[in-house]
Amino acid sequence: MFLSSMLIGVIFVIGGLLLLSRKKFMVSRLWSTFFFLLIWGSFIKTIGLSSFLTSDYIMLIIVIILSLAFGVMMSRDKYFFYNVNNEMLISTLIRILEERNIVYRRVQDAFVLKDNGNKTITYKQSLNTVEINLKDIKQLPFHQEIKEDLRAKIKEINTKLFPSMGVFSMIVGIVIIMMVLYFNNRM
Repeated sequence: MFLSSMLIGVIFVIGGLLLLSRKKFMVSRLWSTFFFLLIWGSFIKTIGLSSFLTSDYIMLIIVIILSLAFGVMMSRDKYFFYNVNNEMLISTLIRILEERNIVYRRVQDAFVLKDNGNKTITYKQSLNTVEINLKDIKQLPFHQEIKEDLRAKIKEINTKLFPSMGVFSMIVGIVIIMMVLYFNNRM
């Protein structure tokens, strides 16, 4: 329990330090899904697997496999842009779509690609992170190019934001480490 919980705290702190650099980068949502499954697995380990019966182990394995499969299905073609806000993403995406002569219409937190079956690109911001969903345009021939253009052009933006997600991650990581050390010393 000690090592896996401590590892989660250290990962939060390291992630927070990376975000504090104010560099803009894109990460697949699959990574966060795997990270949260790691946290979930650590929680299961914390409650004590020794009290489980054999049938409980089988059910636990089935639940973990189903959670992993569901997480992967829901996370495909979704990406996080860290140290970016909606305005940065919108202006970059408009530039990319116009460079490629793709006709679009902006609606609430989405771009509708008119000449491409009304496929949508959706986005939402949380702190200084924007999640973009490219799942709907996966079958379009320019899907990969849009993703790569977004990755490259977001890095070119010189505007710096306060790394609120980095500060949040650092605080969560430090709290986890302190709790692990506190409970480890009590045992």
